[in-house]
Amino acid sequence: MYDEADVDFTLSMCSVQPYVLFYTKLNGLDLCVDSRDYGNEARFVRRSCTPNAEVCFLSFFDHLHICCFLLLFARTALLMSQNNY
Repeated sequence: MYDEADVDFTLSMCSVQPYVLFYTKLNGLDLCVDSRDYGNEARFVRRSCTPNAEVCFLSFFDHLHICCFLLLFARTALLMSQNNY
């Protein structure tokens, strides 16, 4: 698990471990998703200087629950055999 010192250091160095996502686009909230041990197929998305996908945050509230999701969207149409290195 990451503690606050790890997060601060990692964000300042802009380097993270594989399968760890730092989402910092929320106002006043830094979110760390650590899928090194468990997760779905989205954990295998690679980082790139020219990404063809982006992560978006979605939340909704009702009188009993707060639901938060990180969604992965393609920026362009992707072919099944496409690899961008």
